Amino acid sequence: MGRVTRRRAFTLVELLIVVAVAAMLLAIAFPAVGVSRTAAGLEGSRANLRQMGVANGEAAAENDGLIAGYDWEGHGGSDPPLYDLGGGDAATASDNLVAAQLQQAAICRKATGRFDASGPRRLPVNYSRLPHRRYNHLPLADDLGGGLPEPTFVSPLDVHHQEFQANPYDFADLPAGLPQYCEADSSWTTSRVVKYWAYGSSYQCTYYAWTTSRPDEYGNLGLHPSDGGSLLVVDPSRLGRQPMADVAFPALKVFYHEEYDYSEGSGNAGRYYADPEASVNVLFFDGSVRRVATADANPGWDAGAPCDMTASADLLYESIDTRYFPTYDGNPNGNTYFPGCYKWTRGGLEGVDTGGDETDTSTWCD
Repeated sequence: MGRVTRRRAFTLVELLIVVAVAAMLLAIAFPAVGVSRTAAGLEGSRANLRQMGVANGEAAAENDGLIAGYDWEGHGGSDPPLYDLGGGDAATASDNLVAAQLQQAAICRKATGRFDASGPRRLPVNYSRLPHRRYNHLPLADDLGGGLPEPTFVSPLDVHHQEFQANPYDFADLPAGLPQYCEADSSWTTSRVVKYWAYGSSYQCTYYAWTTSRPDEYGNLGLHPSDGGSLLVVDPSRLGRQPMADVAFPALKVFYHEEYDYSEGSGNAGRYYADPEASVNVLFFDGSVRRVATADANPGWDAGAPCDMTASADLLYESIDTRYFPTYDGNPNGNTYFPGCYKWTRGGLEGVDTGGDETDTSTWCD
């Protein structure tokens, strides 16, 4: 007679123990997975910055040593230059600011085919904004393959921006696809922001890559912050690509830096790049990429008073998409002021951002 075997079932207590052990292992593993993903994202972001540095070097070598950026020019004479924007559309540039606005539209239209004059996908020329501030990377697109959206321009940790890149056309479904989710400034409209936002970047370059570093005979710079700290006052005649040779300390002067709402892929638990508690990846003019604690960076100058060594700029942070980032660090007013490091380098391209004291500009207005 054969033997009969019986399978022993788990008791309820044993089953609960197994579940508890599994839960403990998951609790231990999840933070490690999160740390691993953040580390991978940081390395991916550094790789992006390296590629942007190489592309800038190639562009500078081909253009008399000028830093990559918008190179269309305009003037207010009787015969201003006429530029082809694609799709049979052309416009004249009355000054260098308008020329850059036209070039921004032309680059994006060429890379995306969004020319249709009557369709909702058409990219309008944005005459109300300074394209250099968030889109100075666009002239590098050709050196990085020519297509848009270009993944190199967005950090792997900038999930908010990645959603825009995933589908630039479904405006209502995008994170900031409706005006009420944009900045309080009414000029941030769907056509001016949302249609271009997919082609924006997680990285911003120093302002002095595209405007002069030295004050004029009246002690004024070509660019300085407005009284509120969030907008810029611009002299269009002083906009234009600057020489790489003007960078006095390439290993200490930041070219591009991470700049997106809350860094490190942590959502509302992250830190804005200018927060002294933050650490972000930065690309230096010598091509090196390092992670720098913001507290270790120079705060920069007040570009409205460039020769006052006691004055520094206040950088006003306001969330663009209030669904994702309604306030900063619990601030009930919805905005926070930080030092303007990297953006407002004291001394411009002649200045130092990390690893040394700020440039003495006290005699620059004499």
